Amino acid sequence: MALHAKADNAGKVNFGKPIISAPKGIYKLAFKAIVGKLTFTSTPLTVQVQPDPSKPVKVHVTYSKSRSYTAGDVLPDFDVYVEAEDGSTIMKLPFKNVLMRLWEGSDSVIKPPSSAFSFVPDNKKTRDDTPGHFYFRQRRIPEKASPHNIVFQVSGDNQQVLYSNIVHINIQAGPPHQLVAENVPGTPTVSNTQKSHSRSLIKTLKLQLKDKFSNPTGLNVNGKVIARLMGENNKEEVPKLVGQKATAEFSMSKGSVTVQNLVIQENTPGKDGGEYILRIEVNSQQLKGIKIDPYIQPFLFYNDAKKHYRMAQLTRERDTLMNTITTYKGLFETTKQLIAEMKISLDEAVQNCRGIISELRKLGLYPNQLQTVSQVTALIASCQESRRDFVMQPRRQCSIPRYSTNDHDILGKVCHLAEVTDDDVARVLSWHMASDMDCVITKTTDKAKEVHKICAGRQQVLSIDSIYLRNLPAADKPLPHIKVQIRGYRPPGNPVFARNLLHFTADKQSCQLVFSQLLGDTIVVDTLDDANSYRQTIVKYCACPTLLTRNGERIRSSGKFGGTQNSALPLERMQGRVFGAPLPENYYKAGNKIELLENLVIAIQKREEADQDLKDQLAQEKTPEMQEKVRECQESQEQLDLIERKLGMGLTGNSMPSRPPRNSLNNNNEPPPKRGRTTVRSVSPALSSSSTTSSPGTGRGTRRSQQSPSPSPSRQSKRRKP
Repeated sequence: MALHAKADNAGKVNFGKPIISAPKGIYKLAFKAIVGKLTFTSTPLTVQVQPDPSKPVKVHVTYSKSRSYTAGDVLPDFDVYVEAEDGSTIMKLPFKNVLMRLWEGSDSVIKPPSSAFSFVPDNKKTRDDTPGHFYFRQRRIPEKASPHNIVFQVSGDNQQVLYSNIVHINIQAGPPHQLVAENVPGTPTVSNTQKSHSRSLIKTLKLQLKDKFSNPTGLNVNGKVIARLMGENNKEEVPKLVGQKATAEFSMSKGSVTVQNLVIQENTPGKDGGEYILRIEVNSQQLKGIKIDPYIQPFLFYNDAKKHYRMAQLTRERDTLMNTITTYKGLFETTKQLIAEMKISLDEAVQNCRGIISELRKLGLYPNQLQTVSQVTALIASCQESRRDFVMQPRRQCSIPRYSTNDHDILGKVCHLAEVTDDDVARVLSWHMASDMDCVITKTTDKAKEVHKICAGRQQVLSIDSIYLRNLPAADKPLPHIKVQIRGYRPPGNPVFARNLLHFTADKQSCQLVFSQLLGDTIVVDTLDDANSYRQTIVKYCACPTLLTRNGERIRSSGKFGGTQNSALPLERMQGRVFGAPLPENYYKAGNKIELLENLVIAIQKREEADQDLKDQLAQEKTPEMQEKVRECQESQEQLDLIERKLGMGLTGNSMPSRPPRNSLNNNNEPPPKRGRTTVRSVSPALSSSSTTSSPGTGRGTRRSQQSPSPSPSRQSKRRKP
């Protein structure tokens, strides 16, 4: 890469402030001047490109890998963190910027499709959670048995999106739960005649073992099924199969069986116009002790062939109406459930807003200031301005030059690793530790040797791995007068360990080790008289550590005090070689307010969106199209009742085929994690259509597909008298 510029009349060139963008490392920068046919090259400058600790570069995912995943079960817990350019973990990544995406498919494309489900991380942390990590726990496995993909995406501040490595899961069907027909037939009608086709109950019917989510299963199951004719009660006469048999058996292989040519016996007993049940049960040694729901097929029996023909027509119309009503009721039930879930989402959003507002009230903000996004945004701007003012306020600064490095094994100089709030304490501690203030702290001895070599031996260094840890005082160690339990003694001067008055600016654990080594059990009290009184009492029971006073005096652990050697210099004479002062407490309060206000903006937006979604859905319920569906369903139900009265039946509920379960990704029967505005499409006169609701929204997931076929029989067939 090269920059070109032309020299001015004085022979000078100004390149401005070029920005170097490159992978981290050390580079050479040289200048070349061309004068006529002569070329002059400068001595190369060394440029070190430092990594950006706030730039995400990689998404790491840790989880317990499993060989198999069962439909409807629970996914393993996922631990996700984002690595920065310098190799550290990004700690202050917004919660909303991390998503788990899940979709069906076996491809290896990392970028998820728009139809993928989305889940946000858990918002409740546990004691063992690592700071900067995001956790996805107890997420339900989809109910459809097929290959699925999982990927974790992280959005940066500059619209950059990072994806983790793709996680492939092959979802297997669960254990057998029910015996289901591949194509559910209508209600058969048979008559007691000589013609075999009038006595035919089942010509061909393929049955398959399925789990409770209707996934085919039982590929390793062999055995047989037993078909049995049954009545409403055990006392009535039940028709027999050909050969005067009460049952028929069929072989099952790999969880599948084909039932063929079930014909009732000629002149078999039975109630004219009666409704009976064909019950097909599984009999397999591999499923012994496991309850498998049998396949139930109702059928009608007649003694008269002409009546059989008329009733067969009525039965076909009955089946059509039953399918129509089932489809309509499925649509209405789905819509009802959707509205209930929307109300739950709205209630959760309202409660979330109230919780944040309650926290903000503790910080001095009133609810009437926090009702709209514009109000909250104005408060955020005000708090940010206040925080900038706090930063610009003059405060005590350490004048000792910093040790410039981005090496994580070098913490820095002692004077920059801690800050002290009180000026008097800062003065006496800085004076007491004057010989240690410019010492560079490293984590390893090798790094300490490296610093020593670079500085030609002129720099003090201390490595943490060279500290004898057993001699260090514990962080919760009690003061001497508490440890020896002097009855009724109230020490003067407010004694406190000096190390407890420090605010650490770097790695807290490492800084605690360093200052415990340098300060030991040094105690700070108010005055010299307080220090002498305290020491005089303590030495009666145990050794007394060094005592410092807030007015600048010192009593050594040997008991020696007085003289210039034990009196701190005035603060102005220390030439800035003191511990700096931390930012004022109001700065951190303003930061806390800003964080809560930003969360409130998101919460208000979610509340408004959830409220609008619910209003739109309720309005959809009142549209003429939906009212027409309700009316058509009622008319169909009336026609069905009339037909069943003519058939002499009362088993509509038992005869109606059950609606297949929907494939759902909800966690623990909760509403979908994220939902946008949902609408139900108007239905066409066709007998099967589907409506899909999806759009980005809030909560824990994003897309939801739901079966809602909407039949609308033609008026001619709908009004035809049976």
